[in-house]
Amino acid sequence: MKLLAAMTEDRESRWSDLGRSLLLYLVTRSALALFIWLTGQHYDCHGPRCLDRAFFPDNFLINGLFQWDAFQYRQLLERGYYLGDGYDTTAPYFPAFSLLAWGTGKLVGSPLLGGIIVNHLASIGGAYLLSRLVRRLNIGEPTEGRRAVANEEILIWLASPLTFFYCVFITEALFAFASVALLWAVARGSWSFALAAGILATATRNAGLVVAACALLLAWERRREVRVSSTGWACLALTPAG
Repeated sequence: MKLLAAMTEDRESRWSDLGRSLLLYLVTRSALALFIWLTGQHYDCHGPRCLDRAFFPDNFLINGLFQWDAFQYRQLLERGYYLGDGYDTTAPYFPAFSLLAWGTGKLVGSPLLGGIIVNHLASIGGAYLLSRLVRRLNIGEPTEGRRAVANEEILIWLASPLTFFYCVFITEALFAFASVALLWAVARGSWSFALAAGILATATRNAGLVVAACALLLAWERRREVRVSSTGWACLALTPAG
């Protein structure tokens, strides 16, 4: 009976975390969309890089989602890897985000739109898995305390001003999702998922190597709660392969 009750509670918490992630996503992204549109009304740029940043000059909202390294990732999509002068080079950039943007773009007709969709899905997925990670690590007092912490983590993930970067055509959202997914998989003992998440993280940014090291440390620290088989250690060892 206790096992059945625990399974029922876990199922209910999964749906609760997912529902809260989706709701807060819609609220926070609506607010961000208004902010981007309003700032776009006052956009005035002069200089050699301004034309490169005008992805959608007639749409202030969408154009506002293409900032900073978006130009390089678009170049990576269109021209692949090359060495250029100054900022016009794709050599330092990792391939995972551009590949996913290209693949999603095949479905929606535009790799630029595909990249935005990838980032928004990663934002939702990251918020959800962060709440599951909090519960899995038993952070907070039993039941109500852990639920409160999980809810707060979703709010912090989606409502922090810094989550604006999760909307832009750059790698922040994808890397954050892959990092949380890797740690959650380790805490849960899902080694094949951990391998996939680790490869995604290290193929997105070089900081993925730090996350892979943290995942290895987490597995070692929790080896008594979650047994790590030889296959599990092998999967963790291969996470830097991205």
